[in-house]
Amino acid sequence: MSKSSSASSPMDCIENAATALADATNTMNANIEREADALAKATERMKLKASELEAKEAHWLELERRVQANLADAPKMVTLNVGGSLFTTSKETLLRVEGSYFHAMLGSGHWKPDYGNAYFLDLHDPMFDRVLTFLCTNKLWLDGLTKFEETELRTSMKYLQLACPFALSWNISACSHRTDLSNGMQTATRTKLNRSYIGSVSGTEPVTSFDVCLDEIGLNHYVVLSARSSYPPVGNGCNHGFFVRVYDGYKSSHVISDDQPCFDFVFAHGDIVTVRVANGNEVHFDKNGEDLGIAFKVADPTVVPLNPVVIMYNPGSVTLIP
Repeated sequence: MSKSSSASSPMDCIENAATALADATNTMNANIEREADALAKATERMKLKASELEAKEAHWLELERRVQANLADAPKMVTLNVGGSLFTTSKETLLRVEGSYFHAMLGSGHWKPDYGNAYFLDLHDPMFDRVLTFLCTNKLWLDGLTKFEETELRTSMKYLQLACPFALSWNISACSHRTDLSNGMQTATRTKLNRSYIGSVSGTEPVTSFDVCLDEIGLNHYVVLSARSSYPPVGNGCNHGFFVRVYDGYKSSHVISDDQPCFDFVFAHGDIVTVRVANGNEVHFDKNGEDLGIAFKVADPTVVPLNPVVIMYNPGSVTLIP
């Protein structure tokens, strides 16, 4: 066999290369077509999704427009029939909390007043005045309520979609001997003088600020922020914290052990004392809303928030202010 008959000719090589190139081109074109088709479908899905979102946005904008129109058309004074008792208040008061039941009642257009031009609410009417007070002040007053009444009030708040504010109270589990708690665990009272016992109580939660009213004060009464989670103190002065002795304005970091002048006046019966942490590590005391300046620097900011505490060596009474 001749050499030329056993090997591919140049023309055969060219034809084979052309065939391979054509196959590769066809494969590439097919891949491009598939990718283009997938991209086109994805684009259509995105357009459809965008169209759906635009439709939803238009729907919500229309709802919002109708709600605002209904709220604007609602009378300035609104009467509510709460369990048979009538309450009249301003529309502005009822709409103070965004997203509440009252927003839906006045804004949806689906509720209409009943007999006597009053909206009926099937709630516990003796507690409803406190709901209105909350809407006006953003404070939920629990003074004088039984456990049942407090439960009814909180149930009404939940039904009306009004979030109950956090209510700090004294912790009966961190309350010393001869310290009585009352007024829904808001008031701590020491009634008898007994130097064998230190009257003290800690709050239920750590905080960065709290307010107390000095109902009755005596010698060696302290208002405190403490890193300890429980009280009463043990012995004399072994508990670390940030103290102000209210009868003379002295401050200390341990009970009795290192009292030093801080404020050039005394606190009196009825004064509101605020203890707060500012700027992450500065402990301030306020008197009746007046900032008295930096009293302490917190060496370890990781201990913040701190526990509210009162310590009474003599008869007296203090009340947490919500």
